[in-house]
Amino acid sequence: MGRLRGITANWLVSAAALSQPIQDGALVLDEEGCRIVAIGDSASLRNSYPNADWQTLGGVLLPGLVNANVVLEDLGLPAVSGRGHFELAMGIARAAAERGEFIDGEALAARCDLLRERGTVACGVSSTSLLDANALRDARFETKVFQVTRGMRADVVAVMRELSAELRSERGKGLDIIESVHSVYAVHPDAVRTIVAEAKLRGARTLVPLCESAVARASLLDGTGPFDSLLAQSSQSARDWKAPGSDSVTHAQSVDALGAHTLLVNLLDAQPGEIIQVATSGAPVVLLPRQNMHSDTRLPNVDAMLRNHIPLALGTGSCAITNDGDVLGEAAALYARFPQRDAGVFVSMATSGGATALGYDEHLGTLDVGKSPGILHIDFDTRIDSNPERFVLKERQRPRALLAPQKVPKAF
Repeated sequence: MGRLRGITANWLVSAAALSQPIQDGALVLDEEGCRIVAIGDSASLRNSYPNADWQTLGGVLLPGLVNANVVLEDLGLPAVSGRGHFELAMGIARAAAERGEFIDGEALAARCDLLRERGTVACGVSSTSLLDANALRDARFETKVFQVTRGMRADVVAVMRELSAELRSERGKGLDIIESVHSVYAVHPDAVRTIVAEAKLRGARTLVPLCESAVARASLLDGTGPFDSLLAQSSQSARDWKAPGSDSVTHAQSVDALGAHTLLVNLLDAQPGEIIQVATSGAPVVLLPRQNMHSDTRLPNVDAMLRNHIPLALGTGSCAITNDGDVLGEAAALYARFPQRDAGVFVSMATSGGATALGYDEHLGTLDVGKSPGILHIDFDTRIDSNPERFVLKERQRPRALLAPQKVPKAF
């Protein structure tokens, strides 16, 4: 076993709720170099741990980043453009169908390496094909895979679920895979209810895209709009259940897909009343800010979500749209739109918010004694006198490096 390791920096950002950054802060890691055994101001910890191996740095220390939703299997698709979420999703689906069952394994491995270089210690990965499984097994970050199921008709979704199970058996060994749904408006409600119940039974939180667009709203309200027009052209995909006549949130609640046992994603089109329903349910939400800006040139009502204390996390979404793998870029995009908010709120979404959403909060997400969250260093060539979180978001192109790895016990 080695010696304790101490690291000091200009600022230490815990990202824990109600915590304040520590100027001239320090932390001490155990002999393995992962678990935090002490945290505080530099002078006090140097005094308490004089025999530790000390490293003195400028800049900021913060916990490793958590990308709560990324779609790696879209890597390599041609640049997709579209007006609105639905049109963009259809463009990605067409490009993926044309590509077929091939993904460049080396490119996927390189993308996982890029995520790590950005400071990522955990990802929630949406995948239909599990063609990204090999790269994820070798990735140096924790992974939860949300395997996406599609199918409007009961018979179609039953076949799709069988295929998904075969893919999990063939490709998914060694991965934590949770069956999830493409959306509540495009999957048969009985299947949504069953998939959510099965995940809940095993103590897992399944992913549920919600309030993605006006197209989803129209489909559930009265079975009209572009999605249902597309369905009408295919007898195999046509709806065999009646549109419930409600909004996405109310429909999700009716199939038990709204609550602390589900992880909601997107909510771009969520209205004030729906946001209150989500807040009341206790469900955490993953936002995809730059993907939303690309598809719809707008963001969700983040102010209302924060006012209603919804637990928020961030994801980079489809690699066909957001290609830099940097969840701090999502936080920076929100801060640029909501500068009246404390920058620390958005840094927390990229760290502790994501860890909580993915169920890693016991080990990751904050700089707290007993955790092994990965220690991310962002370097600055000048001393920062205040508001280090603002500097992290405004100057996110500064050099960064993980100084210590994360450590999470395997539970599967």
